Amino acid sequence: MHIAICDDDQKDLLQLKELVQEYNPNIDISTYESAQKLLDGFRENQCDIVLLDIMMEGVNGIDAAKMLTEAEYPPLVIFITNDKDCASDVYGIAYQFLCKPVCYAKLEEILTEAIAKISPNKIMITVDKLSHIIPVKEILCIESNDRNISIHKTENNLDCKMTLAEIENMLPENVFFSPHKGYLVNLEHVDCVDNTLILLKDGSFTPISRRRKQEFNNALNRYIRGKV
Repeated sequence: MHIAICDDDQKDLLQLKELVQEYNPNIDISTYESAQKLLDGFRENQCDIVLLDIMMEGVNGIDAAKMLTEAEYPPLVIFITNDKDCASDVYGIAYQFLCKPVCYAKLEEILTEAIAKISPNKIMITVDKLSHIIPVKEILCIESNDRNISIHKTENNLDCKMTLAEIENMLPENVFFSPHKGYLVNLEHVDCVDNTLILLKDGSFTPISRRRKQEFNNALNRYIRGKV
């Protein structure tokens, strides 16, 4: 997940960056102090979501957003504004608005919705030249042994030749977590957790390392808050 933040007020720019890092420290963040720098940067380093100030010198946020929507893979634009009455000016361009000063609770709500919107709900796995379309919600966990992957689903399992990192790149952000080397768990299917095991809703277990337990609990709590 890559988020770009664009604001010509340095103080507001840094505050937004800190709030996004608080939301998820693993998100890749790029910052820009002008809309033109954002547009130039987007050509080389495309992003998924843009937090974009409207009132800026030179190219303003509205014009920049219009140009971004013309990209082959346009990002979701979340406008940052002092003007609560500007909705009619950006209808059909903005995904959402955040009013200054931005508070964490509102940012968390909107980012969670935006990430869910752009996250894939299905993946395609090819086995013996046959492509399998798998809904993400049906994946319980994924187990890896070198380049042998076993995808545990609600109905059956699917084995394939790929690395855990390769399949992780296909999955939506903030839905899967690795509680132990060689495992990815779908947080939607977690039933309960103890010191060494995660119980999934189908009654199966996956291991959890002590070193990763706190990080896993943090990821699970973020996921639960986003689903409420």
